[in-house]
Amino acid sequence: MRKQLIAIALLGTAFFTVTAQEESLKPVEGDFGIMLNVNGLIDNLRLSNVTSPINTSLITGKYYLSAEKAIRIDFGPSISSIKTMTEDSVGASLVGIDSTTSKSSLYLAVGIEKHFKGTKRLDPYIAGQVAIGFIGKTKRDIKQREETTAGTERTTVTYQQDGGFAIGLVGTAGFNYFLAKNFAFGAEYSLGYNYLKQGGNYSEVTQVTPLSGGSTSDVEKGKLQTNSNTFNVDGTARIVLSYYF
Repeated sequence: MRKQLIAIALLGTAFFTVTAQEESLKPVEGDFGIMLNVNGLIDNLRLSNVTSPINTSLITGKYYLSAEKAIRIDFGPSISSIKTMTEDSVGASLVGIDSTTSKSSLYLAVGIEKHFKGTKRLDPYIAGQVAIGFIGKTKRDIKQREETTAGTERTTVTYQQDGGFAIGLVGTAGFNYFLAKNFAFGAEYSLGYNYLKQGGNYSEVTQVTPLSGGSTSDVEKGKLQTNSNTFNVDGTARIVLSYYF
């Protein structure tokens, strides 16, 4: 009888230990989390970022105010500077072209994520966010030189165009399934409204320095702008991996 009581006690202890562990799998107040997309088939899985309406890659972060409520932030900075250099012979001349194109953008969506009861491992939720994006100016400098036995002729082109901005609303429904403590896979389905203004005034200045004579400059100015209103619904749900700490 004593052995049976000890066995029952051990089984009860094991049961409550497993239950406690399962109950603590989900994040709680004060926890942070990050989320990434999962793409590809089983034999070619890879992680990736969601792309914003202004074509920046997003990192999704969460901060839990409680077990049922979290602040959700999508953050997507983009700073690019592309330099290219070419040099080639054209007849008796050597032509070299150096160009630099730079542009910076930033996208930020902030909102609240509401989590429902679910089960010990299943964690359904909905979220709503307000989004804003800033598109920096596009700047391009092109320097061309043509070298001959008589000397070097140079042409410089400086181009600049206004950037733009975006504002929007995003709604999301999804779930997490926790495989281990604070580690889960799941799926999300989103819809949203977005207004985008891109481009605007531009200017292009071309300066030519010939082999002989003075330099000449030509200035071209204009406006090229796109305004769009879009209501987006994801065609398929996104598969996601989440980790909380």
